[in-house]
Amino acid sequence: SVVIANAQITGVLTTAQGGTGSTLGGGFSNMVVITANNAAYSIPASKIKVTVIGGGGGAGGPGGGTQSSAGGGGGTAIQILSGLTIGATLNIVVGSGGAGGSGTTGTDGAPGTISSVSSGTQTISTISATGGGGGGGGNLGVYIGGLGGIGSGGLLNIRGGAGQGLTGTGY
Repeated sequence: SVVIANAQITGVLTTAQGGTGSTLGGGFSNMVVITANNAAYSIPASKIKVTVIGGGGGAGGPGGGTQSSAGGGGGTAIQILSGLTIGATLNIVVGSGGAGGSGTTGTDGAPGTISSVSSGTQTISTISATGGGGGGGGNLGVYIGGLGGIGSGGLLNIRGGAGQGLTGTGY
């Protein structure tokens, strides 16, 4: 099992699924980071590890004051896909971070958006992660940090960290 402070995790990677203890192994030697949205990813091997991270939430604006709250972190989903056809494709959606709230009017930050990996010419179950919630703005004097996003469809699904608020973390 894996323990990470202040995180909600579902699932466990086992050696048979590509894990070795608390770190991933299983012969994965190449890393590809995709930042282009709505991309078709060409599968390079019959077994790949996929990590999906949602966009982080934007911070709230202080509204003329000096205090606001942080946005929540995006969720994460990690999955091992095997039995894939080399050269087939997967659809990739890359979530974006939320915009920060207005510094003059003290509006809330915007939430981050969803990231996902889904079937293209290769059929898989969708792996996704929601974005973090926006932080509270200073316009109402309520400084609540944004909630963390949630991963789904992975062997490991991790909730993003809550944004820190002036009066505590988001709930």
